[in-house]
Amino acid sequence: AIDLPNDCRPEIAIITTPPGDRLAIIDALPSLRAVMVEKPLSLELADASEFATQCSRRGLVVQVNFWRRGNEDLQTLAGSGLWESIGDPQSAFGLYGNGLFNNGSHLVDLVRMLMGEVASVQATGPVMPQGPLVGDVALAFSLALQNGGTVALHPLDFSHYREVGLDIWGTSGRLTAFQESLDVEIFPLADHRGLLGEREIATDRPETFGGKHSFGLRRLYDNLIAALEG
Repeated sequence: AIDLPNDCRPEIAIITTPPGDRLAIIDALPSLRAVMVEKPLSLELADASEFATQCSRRGLVVQVNFWRRGNEDLQTLAGSGLWESIGDPQSAFGLYGNGLFNNGSHLVDLVRMLMGEVASVQATGPVMPQGPLVGDVALAFSLALQNGGTVALHPLDFSHYREVGLDIWGTSGRLTAFQESLDVEIFPLADHRGLLGEREIATDRPETFGGKHSFGLRRLYDNLIAALEG
């Protein structure tokens, strides 16, 4: 139960509880107009659909906290921006930890944002339990994109160090979005140092892309308010 003063009638709720508590929260707040909710909506598709259905019936504006969507530099790279920066993607891989539904979903959404929608998924390693969300898992898997590209994603054990990052190799450069996408760099083409007439990616000379990476979450809040204001 939610214990609020009688005169407290919130219009916006930021829901950061585990998935199982969220329907009860919105039911207890009849004055709501909008919610910002943590990912995942649920570990089960049916439960996530039920949450979305109940919010739709209430007419609630719902925003899932994929905060990279609010990152101005990543927005610039979305669509044609990536191709203009590094050419056609030839290969890409990513790293995540603390569960596929938890941090892994951020990485999948970033792939969709920058490289296009997913056509199919194939597991390339065993499924293993991984917290902190009870019931979450970790596994290596490959995303086949609708545009023909392929992205390989692999889990890490965050007890050693933390990384949720994406590394894309294009025909005219390489782009990395590491350290929670707070560090976005482009590596340009250069003359090969070992072979005449060949080219290489200048992995020792990265160029920082943009610099507004820390404002993604704030811009999501701004977007939610703008949606409420029409």
